[in-house]
Amino acid sequence: MMLHKVVDPIEQLELIDILQRLGISYHFEEEIKKILEGLYNNIDHGSDTDTWKTKNLYATALKFRLLR
Repeated sequence: MMLHKVVDPIEQLELIDILQRLGISYHFEEEIKKILEGLYNNIDHGSDTDTWKTKNLYATALKFRLLR
C-alpha cells in the first residue's frame, strides 16, 4: 500500500532501494515490478519535462542500478 502512495519517481526508486537493502523486497515483487516497468516505459529521450532524469546523477545511477 505504501508503494502506491508515493508519486515522485525519485522517492519510488529510493523506497525500492530501501526495501532491497532491508532484504524484504521479495514481499513486494509485483508492486516493484509494476513501478519499474512504468518508469522504464516512460523513458523519453530528449524530453526536458523530466529534469530529475537528466540533471541528477544520483537519480540516474539509482534508476540504472534498480533496472539492471
